[in-house]
Amino acid sequence: MKNSIAFASILLLCFFAVACKQGDTNASSSNASTRTIQLPNTPEDVVKTWESQIGQNQFAEAKLISTGKALETVVSLDSTYHIEKIAPSSSKVLSISCRTEGDKSECDCVLEDAVGQLKCVYYLQRQNGQWYLQDASSEPIDSEPVKTVNKKPSNPTK
Repeated sequence: MKNSIAFASILLLCFFAVACKQGDTNASSSNASTRTIQLPNTPEDVVKTWESQIGQNQFAEAKLISTGKALETVVSLDSTYHIEKIAPSSSKVLSISCRTEGDKSECDCVLEDAVGQLKCVYYLQRQNGQWYLQDASSEPIDSEPVKTVNKKPSNPTK
């Protein structure tokens, strides 16, 4: 059960949102100023940033580096958070390795959280020069192999 919950949590944590510029309007001035947010822009940095933002319930920020299924997941997490007030969590990226071809990248990652370790695969896409998390999958890493014990069956006593 814990592995299922961890798997679902990390899978949901493995997604990013569309980058955009946020405009701030200064009420005391008729001029509108635009604030540019510096987004991570390597596949590795996008994955690490996204994981951190999801763990800290910073869904608005995670949406900025997400697209596709990842964006749908972040929106769902955000909705759930407003109903259930999920406590922040943290996961540590133990290893990350990305393979990039053109505007597509696939990153293999090992994460560790309070429940255990997860093996994740992140799929990223570059649009207009910015990398976005598009989709992800994860599975728990068993910390101990299953032990098989071979015993002779005991003889029933009469």
